[in-house]
Amino acid sequence: EGKSDHPINFSSSSSYCRFINSAVIGWNLGGGDTRLITIKGSHNEVGHCVLRKKNTSGMMLEVVRESSARNDHHIHHVYFGYFKDPGSGNGFETVRISTSGQSLSGSYTTLENCVFVRCDGESEILSSKRGFNTYRNNTFLNSDGALTLRHGHDCLVEGNFFINTIGKPTDRCNGVRVIGERQVVRNNYFLNLPTGSQAIQVEYGNEVPHELTQYDQVKDALIENNTVYNCDKGIRLGASRNTSQTPPKVMPPYGIFRNNLMVSTRGTNYSFEVE
Repeated sequence: EGKSDHPINFSSSSSYCRFINSAVIGWNLGGGDTRLITIKGSHNEVGHCVLRKKNTSGMMLEVVRESSARNDHHIHHVYFGYFKDPGSGNGFETVRISTSGQSLSGSYTTLENCVFVRCDGESEILSSKRGFNTYRNNTFLNSDGALTLRHGHDCLVEGNFFINTIGKPTDRCNGVRVIGERQVVRNNYFLNLPTGSQAIQVEYGNEVPHELTQYDQVKDALIENNTVYNCDKGIRLGASRNTSQTPPKVMPPYGIFRNNLMVSTRGTNYSFEVE
């Protein structure tokens, strides 16, 4: 049990620093907002670590950007496990790459070869809120949420595994949510995502002008060479349309969709849906 709500912190002036071969387990502070690892600065590295058993608000790992300068952080071979929301709602992302204020610039952060097990904090397991990030060769196992390209453009989601083996009952156990411009989602594998869930969800955007905190239209997306097996809703092009928002969320996605394999012998929803 730790005494700090920010136990590992890379400062704004840090660069080329490493946090490796370490574990942070059960670091919970009475329900307060606790961030296990905060990365500022540039060219910093977190690798070969274990972050496990968290049930307070705040991220297991966050990248904080204080300007539009690129970060070039490298996060790799990290086990994220057993992150539970006790019922308070938003603010329980396992990993968050910045916030909406700098979403129009590029972070150039890479997160690869990580494992997420029972990360049930909220609907966004990994929340990407900056451009030019890479999410490669990660495994999301029995985790109740999604890898979400929430803000920012030009990200790559490649070679990841989204697997459900325990039949979780909620419909937020999704794969990838796509929002923004020139996002690439390719060579990912989705297995047994439960009833009501979606392997790949490509969303509508708000009409412009809109606030940075709202939803950019999906433009020039590339969705290719993904495998979706026994997932209830499979791939959905056009999701979360909402005419009652201000401005309305009615801008349809467009891009290239090719060479995706969808196979299902279970579920009650469409394997492929265009709305």
